[in-house]
Amino acid sequence: MKQIVYLLVIALFAISLSSCSSLSDGKKVADDFYAKIKSKSYAEIVPLLSKEALANSPENVWITLFQSKEGYWGTLKSYENTYSGFKTDNGLTLIELKYKVENEKGTTYELIYLIEQDKEYMIYYYEYNQDENALGSTEVAEEKNVPTGEFATQEIVCEQFYGFIKNREFNKIQSVLSKEALDATPFSQWVTYMGDKEKNAGQLKSFSKISAEAVDYETGKHIVVKYKVEYDKNTVYELFMFRADGDNTRIKYYEYNTDLNELGK
Repeated sequence: MKQIVYLLVIALFAISLSSCSSLSDGKKVADDFYAKIKSKSYAEIVPLLSKEALANSPENVWITLFQSKEGYWGTLKSYENTYSGFKTDNGLTLIELKYKVENEKGTTYELIYLIEQDKEYMIYYYEYNQDENALGSTEVAEEKNVPTGEFATQEIVCEQFYGFIKNREFNKIQSVLSKEALDATPFSQWVTYMGDKEKNAGQLKSFSKISAEAVDYETGKHIVVKYKVEYDKNTVYELFMFRADGDNTRIKYYEYNTDLNELGK
């Protein structure tokens, strides 16, 4: 009986050592990830991503996401690990790491899941949120922080747009507008439009996607993305339109309304 107990203790000790080693290896990957974020070496993050992460979102989407986040929150200043553990998702065992991240323009709470591939830990999932309680509130398979699917590129352009709005860098909005949009409306009027919106709605606090879809109009097929946006003074619903068969990485049309049912009419 004593021998069985001794063997059980040894087995449990070995499992504990293995778990500690795995968490340590996972944290090293996270440290490497944040070092590259801080130096803005976004392309160098791609080798840290797992096959699943790249299958859900191609590398250009990941890189644009990090650029968009930096544009919205500013340069990373410091990060602190607040939780380390394990999680099972769809039969996969993942390392779960949570961080409190101090950025130049605010604090974000971040979640990283890592999976072992070819005897190395790779990033399986990444999420950030300004609300710590909302972090990881959905199952990994249900909702990803990194835009996925056929409209991921357009969603990231919208996120860049909101980064400029939050930082009141209205002049930078020109970089995400199509030639067609600028031909229809001189850029000086875009800047005035954004300034007037800020006077009425206040400063941007947060935004969340409502929908993204392809729509056929008489003028051709377009990609339409809608958001619910919280400002200091008001809640506003906003619409972005991109050409599906032309320059689909630049905004062709933008509109906002306090009534969602009137948006796009």
